[in-house]
Amino acid sequence: MNRPSLADYLQIIVSDLPPEIATPEALDRIQKLASFLAPIPRAGFEIRLENKNKQVDLQQGIFSKNNEPEILAKHIAAMAEFDSRFKQPPWNYICQLCELWSNPSSCIYHGITEIWLEFDLNESDTQDFIPSIFISLNPNLTDTEEAFTVTKTALELLWNLSISDDLNHNLYRCFKACVKPANISNIGVMLSRQIQVLRLNVSNLPPSQIATYLQEIDYPESTKEIEALVMQFLEIVDDVRVCLDIGDVIHAQVGLECLFRSQSELEPLWFTLLDNLVSGGLCTPEKRKWLLSWPGYVTPISTPKPWPAVLIAQSMLQSQESLSALKRGLSHVKLTYKPQRSLAAKAYLGFIHQWLENNLTVGAEKPQDSITSEKIDHSSQLDKNRLDKAILAATQFLLCSRNQKGWWRDFHLYIGIEGEVRRSDEWVTAYVGAALAALPDQQAKLAAQQAWLLLINRRQSCPGWGYNGFVTPDADSTAWALRLASSLGESKSQKAQVASEFIAQHFSVTGGIATYLEQLVPLAYTGSSPVKGWCGVHSCVTAAVASLEEIGEASRCFLRDTQDDCGSWTAYWWYDHEYATALAAESLAKENYHRNYQQINRAIEWARRRINASGAVYSLQYGNNSPFATAWCVRILALAQEPLGEIYQAINWLLGNQKPDGSWDSSALLRLPVSADIIDPDNHPSSAIPDDRRLFTTATVLVALSVVRECCWL
Repeated sequence: MNRPSLADYLQIIVSDLPPEIATPEALDRIQKLASFLAPIPRAGFEIRLENKNKQVDLQQGIFSKNNEPEILAKHIAAMAEFDSRFKQPPWNYICQLCELWSNPSSCIYHGITEIWLEFDLNESDTQDFIPSIFISLNPNLTDTEEAFTVTKTALELLWNLSISDDLNHNLYRCFKACVKPANISNIGVMLSRQIQVLRLNVSNLPPSQIATYLQEIDYPESTKEIEALVMQFLEIVDDVRVCLDIGDVIHAQVGLECLFRSQSELEPLWFTLLDNLVSGGLCTPEKRKWLLSWPGYVTPISTPKPWPAVLIAQSMLQSQESLSALKRGLSHVKLTYKPQRSLAAKAYLGFIHQWLENNLTVGAEKPQDSITSEKIDHSSQLDKNRLDKAILAATQFLLCSRNQKGWWRDFHLYIGIEGEVRRSDEWVTAYVGAALAALPDQQAKLAAQQAWLLLINRRQSCPGWGYNGFVTPDADSTAWALRLASSLGESKSQKAQVASEFIAQHFSVTGGIATYLEQLVPLAYTGSSPVKGWCGVHSCVTAAVASLEEIGEASRCFLRDTQDDCGSWTAYWWYDHEYATALAAESLAKENYHRNYQQINRAIEWARRRINASGAVYSLQYGNNSPFATAWCVRILALAQEPLGEIYQAINWLLGNQKPDGSWDSSALLRLPVSADIIDPDNHPSSAIPDDRRLFTTATVLVALSVVRECCWL
């Protein structure tokens, strides 16, 4: 028998598993098992991270799209003709599940998005060849009763009997105890076990609700260690899923799955997470090194193995620019907690098939279409409905991009001699929160209020805020926190007043603002080098402060005196001077438009010249038309007392370049001078740090679109 199978794809991948991860015997068992599985190119590996354990388990993913449930059912039926193991009842139950899953009238048709077959492969080969099944529930199942019904239907199909009263009671309690945003995301069914025990994953459970949730379902042990572990790892990862074993009782063992939201490339914080596990004795240095080398692409060009015939055939139907590739990636790390026992850690990784653009660097995914198929309109007209849809999509992208604690985190810097990776949370959360606070959307305002609470609770004994919670406060991050407070009507609060006094300490005699006080420059970044640059007056920081009513007056005087001859203001921390220019011009217009007319008009004329024929602003450092710089120009142009043609062009360019998920391409390039002593970074080398999660860029464009939407001339 020579049927297509998962082994056709796996043979290209498993050769990259080194002896530190899997023995040759383990690789042989994996490949042998894969030869019996359906030819669906999506698989994963479960790897124990402790020193001596080289067991590698195999998983295969089946998605609801592309007729994959039907493909799996037909494959099982065909294999049963040749191999008696596929005649075992559990395989028949899996077939029945797939058949119901393919039926549009069934409750599980939309209720289940994917299933994973998992095979435990120890030295006794494939044992009884019966997989565990992990079911992913549709996150749009917001109704508890509907989600429970989908789950119970799938379970009774897979077990071929009704679930026990005690399990039914415990399972229902687990669903009922979920309070938004928490939800049951995955159900694991161990078909090889004789008793009814489930693995149940709870996602989006706020840390403050962990104890309450576990108490409501009658978890039998103390929750303090679990809470502490979740809080510890949420300083690194975006989410920690709580994985429970439930049956007639709730079991004491708990799994904690540590995940990152954005996985298009290797998330830099994987380095920090794995370093943390190595230092805690949960992972060997060799396995850490190999895991970090795993993400990437395998193509017909890069592998000596024969490319699967089915993919060669499919490529005939693709454009000449499309290149078949297997994308390798890291999924998550799972910690297993047992009371009075040491933690254990596993890593989950795998591969999927993708089509790449052949004329791009391997690793670049096929470009996505914009959120609308309409051509970019450079006329002097704006479609209000299109604008509203873009604002809503951008808002939802930002709302869904918070981590489990509620922080927005973007940019990544390597801190200290050993290069530890840290993202910004306080500064980015203040910035995104301020963008959302200005919207009429109630969800956006609630998220902004939650951001303010996070900020004031994080720095209760500190006067201001910083890049993140690991470094000292600065005037710029604090200014954005105060701009958020102002939008929420919290400017008079005690915390805001203390923060205002902190910013006042950064004023120079000219009215300009320094980013750092010399005694507060974070040594983790700068070491013991001179810091005249970071402690000098910065127009971009001054402009952010200038709109704050109680402390901004001196800043506005400084801005009036320091506008460049061309009409712009120069940024220190940004390559694109549109940032500082827009904030400066807005603050002057807010103070007294007539008094500051000359400065505002010069900024507007500068912005008009920055808009090119495509309707965008070209950023030299970015090397392309920049959504970030274009959005700031839009905000400057919106200050004109009559609509300008350039603003229509720029808005239509932004609308035409919004991504399907509501975001815009990462184009906010933070400028980090190579030395903290550099005063003029325009004439010295710097590092460009992108907002690789697209949060800063998207928040910036969202504000620009919202400003235009509120203009009286629209």
